[in-house]
Amino acid sequence: MPKHYARFFPQSVLPLFGNVYIAVGALLPGIGGTFTRFGYTEVLYVTELIGLVCIFIGYYYNVRTRPLINSAVVQKPGEVLPSS
Repeated sequence: MPKHYARFFPQSVLPLFGNVYIAVGALLPGIGGTFTRFGYTEVLYVTELIGLVCIFIGYYYNVRTRPLINSAVVQKPGEVLPSS
């Protein structure tokens, strides 16, 4: 998703788009298999490639929007974390 969309969607909604890409990418090889059954064998390979690209894009969106370290739980040197 282009960067200018980020002002319209909060950060908590952006992983939704990643999950949609992953779901579409998972369905495309099945659709290609259906076309193969009807005799269009080449469609399977094209849909598998597009499916892999969609899964990668979805993974990228989900990883990119998540913080690597939760700063609220990181213990600094010499600091004692409160027990819960």
